[in-house]
Amino acid sequence: MTADIKNVNSYHGATIQGWTESESMQFLAFQASRHQKCVEIGVWKGRGTACMAEFACGKVWAVDHFMGSDDERDTNHTQARDDRDGLIAEVETNLRPWLDDGTVELVKLPSVEAAEALKEHGPFHFVWLDGTHTTEALMADIDAWKPLIAKGGLLSGHDASWESVQAALNDRIPGWVHVNRNIWMYPI
Repeated sequence: MTADIKNVNSYHGATIQGWTESESMQFLAFQASRHQKCVEIGVWKGRGTACMAEFACGKVWAVDHFMGSDDERDTNHTQARDDRDGLIAEVETNLRPWLDDGTVELVKLPSVEAAEALKEHGPFHFVWLDGTHTTEALMADIDAWKPLIAKGGLLSGHDASWESVQAALNDRIPGWVHVNRNIWMYPI
């Protein structure tokens, strides 16, 4: 069955456990269909990555250290804390078609280290920040990735309604746009 970008229920990503809701899945699919070089920070089990990969017109770098966010290791990310290898194996299974054809490259590093490691592949056209949601971590992500985005590209992310996320955005990229309940973006 071929996925329809207008029908989130047809996406392979919709079958993967995660917190990326329908609006964000469609946003990711749409952006990946229009941007050659995409980066996702915060993969978890690959839900958002699959939505991007399924419609990608280029490459998707999926960045995660797979140890869980510091602020969520004892709640939402216990699997990363207790069974990192099992989590990585599950992600690889979920993303197998796109890992095999080269559409997706899994980068098992913390976000800031990954930015340094991947800068030779830039500039990037779309960067989605959905890693650790503390103000300090998101500011570090913005500082690391924003300089690697091409003019005309898009820096965007998840959980725009969180106070910690808004604080980081207001500090680092005043003028960011609150797209909907969960999505923020900042055109470069």
